[in-house]
Amino acid sequence: MAMSAPTIKSYRCPMCGRHFADKRAQVEHMTLTTKHEDIGVYVRRLEFLLAEAEDNLKFWREAKRNPADDYDATDDFARSIDEAYRVIRERKANGGKGWGGWE
Repeated sequence: MAMSAPTIKSYRCPMCGRHFADKRAQVEHMTLTTKHEDIGVYVRRLEFLLAEAEDNLKFWREAKRNPADDYDATDDFARSIDEAYRVIRERKANGGKGWGGWE
C-alpha cells in the first residue's frame, strides 16, 4: 500500500486573500477587520461601473453602425436657408412683406 502525502488544509479570506491555518482564525480575522466591509462596497461599485461601461460601449458601437445617422449639418443648414427664401418669395408673391418687412 502506497503512502499518500498528508493534506494541509488552509483557509483563505475571500476578501483579502490572506491564508489561515484554521477556520477559527479566518473567521476572527474577517470579523475584526472592518476594511472587509469597505472592500466589499468598492468591489460592488466597481462591478456596477464595469457593467455600465460595457453597456455604454455596446450602445455606441450599435449607434455607430446605424446608417440612418448619416447627418450632414452643412446640408441641413443650407436647406434651412433655401426654405426661408422660398417662404419669403411666396409671401411676396401673395402681396405680403418682403425680407425684414421693408420691401
